Amino acid sequence: LFIVFIGFTPRVVDAHILEQNDPIGAVLHIDPDDDPVAGKQTAFFFEFKQKNGSFDLSKCDCSISIYYGDNVIASEKLKPMSDRNDMGGASYTFPSKGMYKIGIYGTPIDGAEFSPFSLSYEVRVDRESASKESEYMKYVILGLVAAGIGAFCFVIAKKGKKKK
Repeated sequence: LFIVFIGFTPRVVDAHILEQNDPIGAVLHIDPDDDPVAGKQTAFFFEFKQKNGSFDLSKCDCSISIYYGDNVIASEKLKPMSDRNDMGGASYTFPSKGMYKIGIYGTPIDGAEFSPFSLSYEVRVDRESASKESEYMKYVILGLVAAGIGAFCFVIAKKGKKKK
């Protein structure tokens, strides 16, 4: 009985991870469903926290870098969210499955009262999107099945007419 339940253990998902570099911290949100898919665009949202006050992304020169191994594969400025000063976002399409590191780097501007910071998140990409070729093959197979069913119905209809 114990062996049967081994395969049914729930998968632990590290969603909404808070990383801190005093006094700044940020919670990472990933769309879609906190489970990125290789070959599909992934959106990242960072909800910043500041121990000694209210964090304002407009007073931060903040950037995001994405690493595969030790190599930076993408880097850009963090874009502020339209209605919240404490949230920033970016998007990226992971090229393949694997472990990636997301780095957030910030330095104060316009008199902001915090020290430069860096935050790091490990992100596992376990799924791949279906390629266009496999999508095409689905339609080819579906067409062949439909043609086969049509031919089968035609043969049955012909045999029915001969018996009468």
